[in-house]
Amino acid sequence: LEAYATGTRPSGIMESVAAALPDDTIRELAAYYGRLSAFGSESPGSSQAAGASIARDGIPELRVPSCSDCHGPGITPRRDVYPRLAGQDAAYLVQQLELFESGARGGSEFAHLMDPVASRLPASAMREVANYYASLED
Repeated sequence: LEAYATGTRPSGIMESVAAALPDDTIRELAAYYGRLSAFGSESPGSSQAAGASIARDGIPELRVPSCSDCHGPGITPRRDVYPRLAGQDAAYLVQQLELFESGARGGSEFAHLMDPVASRLPASAMREVANYYASLED
């Protein structure tokens, strides 16, 4: 919400809404949504196994790193500066990857790290890894 409010993450709808919110309301909303239970997967099945492999190992031949190194779940705890992907809606995750791929996704000071990763990730792999993360509970 802070990124929308400052315009560093563009969105025609969210920018004006977030800009009108007081800081304490943004914190309350973040806390509220952070407490919600995870969403289920929209497309369970074999693509989750492929997505789990991408999340765990990346796609070395395409120079796509492991997702779990930054976003979890993994051996090392996820850093708070990187978003939690577990339990997120698959369609939402694919949309965010597509925005990164096109260079249109802003947000945190680390958002630019995803641009080259997303540009090397085939659309089918985006869907597979999104379905995998959507199937996880946080």
